[in-house]
Amino acid sequence: MKGGFATLSRFTVIGFQSYQREEMRIALPSDKDIAFGNVPNVDEDSVYAISAQGTKREKFLPLAEPYNADVQQRFTRIVKACVEDFVQALLAHSAQASQ
Repeated sequence: MKGGFATLSRFTVIGFQSYQREEMRIALPSDKDIAFGNVPNVDEDSVYAISAQGTKREKFLPLAEPYNADVQQRFTRIVKACVEDFVQALLAHSAQASQ
């Protein structure tokens, strides 16, 4: 948690020097519950996902473009990928701890 946001990120290790490059990030406000729907209870720019896969960095603001299906789907894909990575890391850590 940093600056009032809870974030999940996915990093890739590159090269011999093990440089870590951020591929994806999602950020959600940490000070309140989030209600999606017709009238969100958070600022439009406080819920976002960033994808840096490939050559360009893209930011998706699902609350700013609620009727743009492409933005909604890409935001959801990034959230799903970050959460899956987080769960896999927790499971791996749990398996190591039980040995």
